[in-house]
Amino acid sequence: MSKNNFDQVAWIYDTLVKFVFGDRLMVAQRYFLPEIEPGSSVMIAGGGTGEILEALNELDRDLRIVYIEPSKEMIRIAGKRGPFRNLKIDFKPIRLQELEPQKFDVIITNFFLDIFTEFHVKEIIRNISESVTINGKWIITDFENTSVWWHRVLIRTMYIFFRWFSNLEGDKLISFDKYLTQYGCTCVSEKIFMRGLIKSRVMKKIFVK
Repeated sequence: MSKNNFDQVAWIYDTLVKFVFGDRLMVAQRYFLPEIEPGSSVMIAGGGTGEILEALNELDRDLRIVYIEPSKEMIRIAGKRGPFRNLKIDFKPIRLQELEPQKFDVIITNFFLDIFTEFHVKEIIRNISESVTINGKWIITDFENTSVWWHRVLIRTMYIFFRWFSNLEGDKLISFDKYLTQYGCTCVSEKIFMRGLIKSRVMKKIFVK
């Protein structure tokens, strides 16, 4: 099985998420979406089953979306959520590294960077930073390391589960802030959820590396 292959868990993914977290993951992912301007070009990397598309459609703004998700099963489920009255979506069942170079006003990565090793996270952050227009927005929502014991147990359990069923590449949460800084991204807004377990941030590209 290839790395980070979520085909086997796609059918039960949303159910698992809601069982463990309720609606808290989606609340975090939705928090900064109102900052997206009408007419924006948006890239969603690792979009999963597409619940984020319903949230974007509810903004009632015309958006052009490139939806990257290498799992064909995830793409299939996401595609069935339409039709969307406000979104023009180009579904791409590829890995981020396979996308032809182009610029976007907004990039969204939800619980995406945490599936990779530090070596690949650096490469992915570089790729994404090069795809954001100057003063464009990168909305990142992801898990964070904390000192809360049950947070650590939960994160470890999730890594074990997804390494077993999805051949997950990563095996622990890493701090990637230094790479965001290295490639010209600065945080302009952030919101903490679940006592620090989840952080949602709006990053802006402030210079070209």
